[in-house]
Amino acid sequence: MNELALRTLLNSLEASRSSLHGCLHIFTWFVVVGLAFDLFVIIKDFCDDWAEFRYGKIHPYENHLPKRPSVSLLILALLGTALIVIGVAGELYVDVRAGKIETQIREANDNLLGLIIQEAGDAATSAKTAREEALLLGPREKLLVGERRQKLVDAIQPYCGQKVVIHRSTFLGSINGVPSPGALATSTEQDGLVKSLVGVLKDAYWKPETPVPSGFTKGFGIHVSVLDLSPPTCKAARVLIGALRNVPLEVIDDSACSGSSAKRSSGTRTIVLIVEPK
Repeated sequence: MNELALRTLLNSLEASRSSLHGCLHIFTWFVVVGLAFDLFVIIKDFCDDWAEFRYGKIHPYENHLPKRPSVSLLILALLGTALIVIGVAGELYVDVRAGKIETQIREANDNLLGLIIQEAGDAATSAKTAREEALLLGPREKLLVGERRQKLVDAIQPYCGQKVVIHRSTFLGSINGVPSPGALATSTEQDGLVKSLVGVLKDAYWKPETPVPSGFTKGFGIHVSVLDLSPPTCKAARVLIGALRNVPLEVIDDSACSGSSAKRSSGTRTIVLIVEPK
């Protein structure tokens, strides 16, 4: 059941509950009128008995016929009793009916609240997805902020002291020797990503060297390679690759850290990052 249907149901239940108040007033008046009739009959009977008693005291030796029962008083007493019974039964019916309506209203309110919470959660998820998609479509440096950045720092910090050389591809498209607007935008995006990467590496106590421009390009993304195939360097490279991919960034593993080749060591223990366009 959607939100509109639930709100329509709630309005209908509220109208039914309001109508029960009118019914309750009617049945209450039945009880009041019935009690009034019975009270009148009781007082009339008492007055008649009192008059009979006083007549007997004044004329103690006089015999007289008994008084004829009043049919009108009988009808009035029965009518009063019937009104009381109808009023009490009606009040009981209204109470039971109101209890059922109250239960339905609570259930409808719970369902509506759950639906609103679910819609709010879906909206938050959609907003989060939209933000992530916007980040993925925007400059990559925007991904290296907040919680994502801290997770990246925490992941690579155990390998503090690791040397890193960062190259930024300077291969740009040009028109008659002048860089095209798209190429300039790409260059700015690369510079921002390189700056963010250097900041992350420093926060993790790695040792990044000053970024070096390079005219060599490998295509797109971030290429990771090593100058030293020793196990510590390869392990640090694998952790860095995994952490960058979790950001998420497009990372290409060029480290060749697998098999027996990972046992060679040139003593440099340096990881190389080549930042390409998106």
